[in-house]
Amino acid sequence: MNNKKQLSSFWSGSRVVIYLLAGLLTLGTVTSCNSKKKLAKKELAAKTEMAKARLQAILDDDGSMSIEDMESELNEVKSWNLTDETVVALISQVEKKIDDQKARILQQKIEQAKIELLALLNDNTLNLIDIQRRLAKVKAMNLQDDEINDLIKMVEEKISEMERAAKAENILQDNFDMIAQLGATNIEAANSKITKTLSLFDSPETPVLIIVAREGNIIDYDKPTTIAHFLEYLKDQKENRNRVENIKKNSFGKITELELIKK
Repeated sequence: MNNKKQLSSFWSGSRVVIYLLAGLLTLGTVTSCNSKKKLAKKELAAKTEMAKARLQAILDDDGSMSIEDMESELNEVKSWNLTDETVVALISQVEKKIDDQKARILQQKIEQAKIELLALLNDNTLNLIDIQRRLAKVKAMNLQDDEINDLIKMVEEKISEMERAAKAENILQDNFDMIAQLGATNIEAANSKITKTLSLFDSPETPVLIIVAREGNIIDYDKPTTIAHFLEYLKDQKENRNRVENIKKNSFGKITELELIKK
């Protein structure tokens, strides 16, 4: 009987200890959870304040930050998925600032491209290679603007015309050189080449102007002649001392005026 009483007392005491331990563990768990929640709140509050500061810094920037840097900062803040109303409002303001700056930069590029394209159209001192190179730079900007696209087409048409003119100049230059060479070796062949060359002109009386001196816009010409006389002159002289400077054509593609310059 004494043993049973002792065993019963033992278990009763043990249950008390177990309950106390369980209570302490539960209290510890609750305390731990509360601590984690408090820590999470502090971290959220700190991140929220940091987000506000970084977003406000973008809004206050006077131009030292690039658009790329602004977007990088903004995207990092947005990745935090903060729901704070002030942060959400600041994000919206920063997005608008970035969009506005992109729009201004785009408009500046469009205006610069217009100036460049108009220069390519109106400057007749530029050679074909320079126009092609500068046009390629404008096209590489890939500006989606109707006026820019129209100007690009106009410059491309000018390039095509210059290419045709260059081809015509080369043909004439080759014909002139050939007539001069054949004049020394084969008169019949020279006459045949003269006939073929005359077919490129509006008439045998098409004027030929030969530049002997040029200073700025002031140009001195040799005595005017016609294409028929000039070709006969080449055959007789057996030497071509001029190169093609400018060609004018009519709507049928026939040469109406030829300008040469001393080599």
